[in-house]
Amino acid sequence: MISLATRIGVEAAVRLLRGVDLVIGRRPTEDLVVMISRQHRTTSGDFARIRKEIARASPSTRVVVLNHRSTRNPFIEAARILQQTRLLGAARAAVVDTYIIPVSVLRPRPDRPVVQIWHASGAMKRFGVASVGTDEGASPAVARGMRMHRGYSAIVAGGPDAAAEFRAGFGVPAEVVVETGQPRHDRLGDPEHWEGAERRLRASYPDLVGRGRIVVYAPTMRRNAAIRWELLSAALQDAGYTPVICPHPLDARTAVHGPGVVDGSAVPTSDWLAVADHLVTDYSALAFDSVARDVPTWLFTYDIDEYRRSPGLFTDPTVDLVPITSTSPTDLVERIAGHDRIGSPEVVATWDRLRAGHWAVTDGLATRRLVGLLGLAPDAVPPHPSGAA
Repeated sequence: MISLATRIGVEAAVRLLRGVDLVIGRRPTEDLVVMISRQHRTTSGDFARIRKEIARASPSTRVVVLNHRSTRNPFIEAARILQQTRLLGAARAAVVDTYIIPVSVLRPRPDRPVVQIWHASGAMKRFGVASVGTDEGASPAVARGMRMHRGYSAIVAGGPDAAAEFRAGFGVPAEVVVETGQPRHDRLGDPEHWEGAERRLRASYPDLVGRGRIVVYAPTMRRNAAIRWELLSAALQDAGYTPVICPHPLDARTAVHGPGVVDGSAVPTSDWLAVADHLVTDYSALAFDSVARDVPTWLFTYDIDEYRRSPGLFTDPTVDLVPITSTSPTDLVERIAGHDRIGSPEVVATWDRLRAGHWAVTDGLATRRLVGLLGLAPDAVPPHPSGAA
């Protein structure tokens, strides 16, 4: 249970930030859009695409990108929050891809749309409001005090299942989540993106690309446990596959790269979807991007019991995605090899279901619709085929 001191500290921090907002944040609105991420150190492909579309639709609008990937330094974080507050006060609109404290804590301004694009196409794991009270989630008191995931005028999603996951994770009414597609859908659906990804792979791994039988293993981050890398790598090699290990940056130091195991971290994990014969993950939203790319996708869930407990699951792979899921490395590799030999209608149907639930918007115009949600050149934004926009 959270202490009284912590509750008092949270309340004091909120009051202080709102006071700062009154002093430095409430200024005449500028023709400015601010984009803020706590996920990236450099400008993401999603933010770059939005910035380019804003320049096309509204050339006079200035765009500022704040790449504020989380640190453990309280002084750096405090300075960043002040900068975010100052720019939010001046901006006519904002875009975020993670939880940003000033967006949620400060009193909303009706004339400033704030669009949450999130950094994934959906969520198997519970997050945000839906994980409050678990070991990996915030405490209920802190979540309430910090107004977790409040302040969004719209949250964009690419399909009905993603929309349901976002409604639960952000704890918002149904009308806040709009199925207009995410910028990542345009980016990952762009042939130029995949041409660039393949060039990067060929430059970094000249002896690997094109060899075939590549299985990329990209598990989600484990906060409190080491990943059993060796379990799957050994089974893949025994079956004649080349394992490529793509650890989350926070798990990279625990990755095991033995003989015949490739360290795939020299390029972004999503780049490997350009050449992978198979992708193995677990509870990661990378699975939604992988099936949209038509890469055979499998889920290795050896620690499913821990994830059911914390943070919890929107989708339990061992229940909802049985044909592509296993807790046993040898069984999973047998399924992969079996599909390579003869295919499986049940497996393909499972991939199709994942794709339809998270990548239903494929017209390449999601970023243009987002610029319309920001109030920039709305007459230039075509309607979504389903009418969601």
